Amino acid sequence: MSLKDVAGTGTTIEIGGTTYRLGTLGIGSLAEMEDEVIRRRANPIDLAKKAASELPPERADHLLSEAVKACGGLLDAPTSRDLTAFWDSISGKVFVFWLVVRTHHPEIDSPQKAREVLKAVSLTEIPALAEKVIEASGLQAFADAAKNSKPPALPTIDPHESRGLLSIGS
Repeated sequence: MSLKDVAGTGTTIEIGGTTYRLGTLGIGSLAEMEDEVIRRRANPIDLAKKAASELPPERADHLLSEAVKACGGLLDAPTSRDLTAFWDSISGKVFVFWLVVRTHHPEIDSPQKAREVLKAVSLTEIPALAEKVIEASGLQAFADAAKNSKPPALPTIDPHESRGLLSIGS
């Protein structure tokens, strides 16, 4: 796998008569995507409080106790399956579109503004848009790795190389 496979290529796309230049994703953008997945996770305590309001007090206490225990993994890093599920959602596609368009279009400064741009996209156009975004972003390497259940090769520094050149693991 080459650095180009991981970095993406960038491209342009026309939406509603406007041409948008799509950039590539860096590791910071991928971290933002992970943070968004974590932010969207349901909070077990909030869910338990809502359910507990309809239970007898002794059962409500037990439910809340279990909810507190369930919070242990709430901030765990998302798995590749979590990220793939997010990408497969419409909200995930909007979020990733925002990540790749914002560099060249600073007026699209939030996922909400990206959503406004994407209102011009019909349901039949979503697959083509998704393909362009994934091509531009470099997410294809990660999507392929998730399907194969192994992480993609990331840039590493070869400790045996006297100059410490960047190399890509296989």
